[in-house]
Amino acid sequence: MSETDPRVPDMRKREALLIHIEGLQVTITKRNQRIEELQNMMTEPMQSEAVVRRIDRARKEGWEACADLLASSTHEMARALGRIRHDAMAVYFKEAERARGESHND
Repeated sequence: MSETDPRVPDMRKREALLIHIEGLQVTITKRNQRIEELQNMMTEPMQSEAVVRRIDRARKEGWEACADLLASSTHEMARALGRIRHDAMAVYFKEAERARGESHND
């Protein structure tokens, strides 16, 4: 084709359009990558905050369970000590009564 060919400007326009389209595709690809990066930046802290909240909730539930167990164990121990004291006093009074009975028999 020669420059006098009437189709030459159309070919140049087509080439220019192809170059322009390729440039737009590169720009769109870069923009989409940046959007994805920004979306990742936005979701990471939310995920981290959600994980932190779950960990805090689990930690709180653990401490509450531990406190409940400690309280129930303490109450159980207090009841056991009360029974021991009761039994010890019963033995003491029984011995005191026996000792009084022996002293009256003398």
